[in-house]
Amino acid sequence: MALIKNRHLGNQIELKIDLLKNESLYYEPEAEDYLNWFPIDFSVQVEEEIYMFKYPPTFSLEGLKLFLKTIDSLVEEKKRRPNLSLEEKYTEFECGATEGEFSMKLMNTVDQFEKDIVTTELWINAAYMDGNHPGYYRGFKFWVFLEDIAQFTQELKQQLYELTNGNVDILGR
Repeated sequence: MALIKNRHLGNQIELKIDLLKNESLYYEPEAEDYLNWFPIDFSVQVEEEIYMFKYPPTFSLEGLKLFLKTIDSLVEEKKRRPNLSLEEKYTEFECGATEGEFSMKLMNTVDQFEKDIVTTELWINAAYMDGNHPGYYRGFKFWVFLEDIAQFTQELKQQLYELTNGNVDILGR
């Protein structure tokens, strides 16, 4: 299970994304990445409220690779530039589902305890959650540890590897 919790200040928010093996999965190794589709189980729990989509959103393989590469770039940026001066700012990275069901903005930061913290802004297409056409978004801003973001992407990469019988290996094996 690919999971991000804001354990920085207690577990008030939990984001879960898992690739599903169901009838909506379409993967042909010979096909172009944009033609391969992976349904996802997506949920966000904010304290006692849980947000889920009525119909599972999907990632194209192309979109999933971009999503993972964007988050990997965030992790790499922190490795390359662990500390910044007061005048400098980390890059804001944006990624999301292929058809706009959700989007994320991520930016490295350092808190007063010198932990590697990622400011995370999550926007969910609330109208789509009920099975309606795109309409309005509900958003949350929270902080998570960089190591949790890195683990989240590793888990998604492992799921992708397994669903494609090892044909898509972005784990670097």
